[in-house]
Parts: sequence; structure tokens; C-alpha cells
Amino acid sequence: MCAASGLSKVTDIGICSLAEKCGSNLRHLNLYLCSKVTDEGIIALGKQCKNLEYLNLFYCSKITNASVIAVAEGCPSLRFLNLSTCEKITDKAVEAVAVGCASLEVLNLSKCSLITNASVTLIAKTCLQLKDLQLHNCNRIDDNVLIEVGQHLPHLEALDVAGCPKITDRGLDAISHGCTSLKFLNVSSPWNKITRGAIIRVAARCTELQSLAMSQVPSVDNALLQQICKRHKSLQHITVSKCKNLSAEEIRELRIRFARLTFYV
Repeated sequence: MCAASGLSKVTDIGICSLAEKCGSNLRHLNLYLCSKVTDEGIIALGKQCKNLEYLNLFYCSKITNASVIAVAEGCPSLRFLNLSTCEKITDKAVEAVAVGCASLEVLNLSKCSLITNASVTLIAKTCLQLKDLQLHNCNRIDDNVLIEVGQHLPHLEALDVAGCPKITDRGLDAISHGCTSLKFLNVSSPWNKITRGAIIRVAARCTELQSLAMSQVPSVDNALLQQICKRHKSLQHITVSKCKNLSAEEIRELRIRFARLTFYV
């Protein structure tokens, strides 16, 4: 395992040296917030670290498709990939991951705003071991992606589609039908068109759901929360910050009545 999390001095020279020295022995690499790293360093990893299983590239903002393609082609054992806030990444890179990394279990594409339905659909169809899919603020995706996820990823445990304004009841219903092992769901957004009925259905069908985030969702109100909290005993955490139809007094009453739950506001 190797961690360089948040070390702004980490550069391609260090990453290339690491890849050369560790080679196929390197399995875990955390480059969280290493914003100086570019394609040169990541391509070296793809070429020399064929047994890499965990790669965190959160906010490695200089990398492009070339980095991800090199990793996808060179690291077939990859199980964890975080590309959050790598804003230059497009469908071409994600499609390469879908083809080359069939064992992937965790994929974070949050704030990769160039990603569309095409690549995420391919991920759903090919990475059948996926348990955690983060699409926070991927504002080009819509219900069609969630329909594919519901059809192909029955073992999915975590899904984040916060800030995705095109998601509606149609997509959420596909998730509630197909991903009944879901434990974490984030649909927070002031723009989505998800209704109370769809939220009730996902809570009812996903009986293992532990954490539900619905910040700023227009349809969230006290009556909805009362119904969900009363019926669904698996729930542990509910996030409802900035829900305009929910008062501070109602939150206080919910906390008293449902003391087993943690409400984040």
C-alpha cells in the first residue's frame, strides 16, 4: 500500500520512480489531492503496475483520458477507482475502464461533468461486480442510466446521483426494482423531479437501506419522513438539509420520535 494523500509536492518524477521500483508488487495507491500529477505519472503506473487493485485519483485535475486508458488497459485487477473531480475525463476513458476492468467494485465519477449515458451504461453492462457507483453532479446522465443499473447490477450497495437534474421517478423506480441490496442512496438535488411516491417505493423495496440522502429535494416533507421512519427499520441515517417543505420544529419532533435515527440537516 502506498499513500500520498494531499501531498502537493508529489510529482510525476516520484510516481514514475515508484512504478519502476514497485512494479507488479504495487496493489494500493492513494493520490488524493495530488494536483501536480499528470498523465506522465499515471501512464507509468498503467504500464508497470499490472496488479494494481486500488487507485484514488481524487482531484488529480491535470490527468486526461490518456491516464485512465493506460490504467484500464494495464491494470485488469483494479477493484477501486476514484476519478472524482478529474474534470477532463470523458466517455472514452470510462468506456476503456468498462472494457478493461471487469472486476471493478467501486467507481467514483463525481463531478466528471463530461460523462454521458453512453459510458455509464457500458459500465453497468460489463462491470457486474460493481457495488458502489458515485455519479454526484454528473449532470448529463438521466433515467436511462439508472434503468441499465437496475437491470444489470443487482448487488449494488451504494448509489450517488445527487445533483443530477434529469433523474425522475422512472429512474428511481428502476433502482428500487433491480437493486434491492442497496444500503446507501443519495438523490439530493433542488432540480430533480423525484416525487414522494418514488422515495416511498425505494425505501420499501430496498429493505437493507441504511442511509438515505435527500437534501434540497422539493418533495420531501414531514409526512414523507414520518412514513419512511415508521415503516423502515433498517434506516440509520437520513440527510434532509435545505428541504424547503420541512421546518426546524418538525426535525426536532422527528428526532424525538425516532431516536434510533440520525438526522443530518
